Amino acid sequence: MRQNLRLLIIGLWCGIFLAGIIGYVRYNEQTALWNNRARTALLQTLQENLMRYGSSVAVTCGGIVYPETSQHTGFREVKIETTFGKDTLQVPWEKYSSNIAQDEELQGLSTILVLQDSLCIDSIYGRWKTKLSERGFRGQESLTVRCLDLNTETVTTDTLPAGSLLGDSIAYFTLGVACELELIGWVSLPWFRSLTPEDGGVWCLCLLAGMLPVWFGGKVCRLYRRYRAKEREAAVPECVPVSGQARHSELKDGTRLDPVGHTLQRNGKVVGITPQGALLLKSLLQAGEEPLLQQTLLESLWPDGSGTSQRLYTAVNRLNEALKLLSVYRVRNENGRCCLREESKEEE
Repeated sequence: MRQNLRLLIIGLWCGIFLAGIIGYVRYNEQTALWNNRARTALLQTLQENLMRYGSSVAVTCGGIVYPETSQHTGFREVKIETTFGKDTLQVPWEKYSSNIAQDEELQGLSTILVLQDSLCIDSIYGRWKTKLSERGFRGQESLTVRCLDLNTETVTTDTLPAGSLLGDSIAYFTLGVACELELIGWVSLPWFRSLTPEDGGVWCLCLLAGMLPVWFGGKVCRLYRRYRAKEREAAVPECVPVSGQARHSELKDGTRLDPVGHTLQRNGKVVGITPQGALLLKSLLQAGEEPLLQQTLLESLWPDGSGTSQRLYTAVNRLNEALKLLSVYRVRNENGRCCLREESKEEE
């Protein structure tokens, strides 16, 4: 029983360790996937807002802006290179040319891009959150806006939703000519929300795989003992409290064991015992005063490996019932060991 419990604990730990490794890998994959999706959705949302309003602002995207000036009507493609990669925004030509004109009046500003006097963070955040919800995002998203007024040199900061915990930033945009405005996107994805139902099924399979040794270990050991294990003869110690001839063994109180006839005899009385009981008593008598391990008795009584602690417990009880009728000795089964002990009158 203790061995099975030990195997169960080891199997559970192995399953938990394997599930933890798989969960860690899957969490990193899901986090990277949703960071890319959230970054793309934020860029699309910003593009939509830039297309809706009509006044002039310049924008950079945390990197270098490369304008294309080959066309004079329609939309302009502005390529933005950031630490997250390269993107392209579509800018109306009128707004684009207006930004260039305003940028020429400023010194040290390399921003050349887009439009609108006042950026509506509520609108951008609402649209961005809607896009992520439609794609199945179950984490938390937030936007931080830092506005630097170049005329008054004042900085204001705002975050939506208010009081949200910021994780790793996924995108960084700088907007403005007369007023620089930094727009930073954040996402936070808890591990228990990043995993899919399929991942939960894989976790359960890992736990079951860790418990397989508990279910099949006992059967494998029994098959091995049945077909591979060899019988071993127990060595008889020098000091053996046994007397008698070849077919009989005798306890100190005069009770004799007939291992062939499976009987106990004393003062003319005869009591029958089971074959397992006779073999058990013979093994204990041969061991003398030294206790025998339960595992040793299991291998001796059931060489085919079919013995269990419950079967040994039953054999001990039946032998003690027979000993009560003739002898003062009993078989004690304690702490994983068995031995013969004289029973006192108080115990009786």
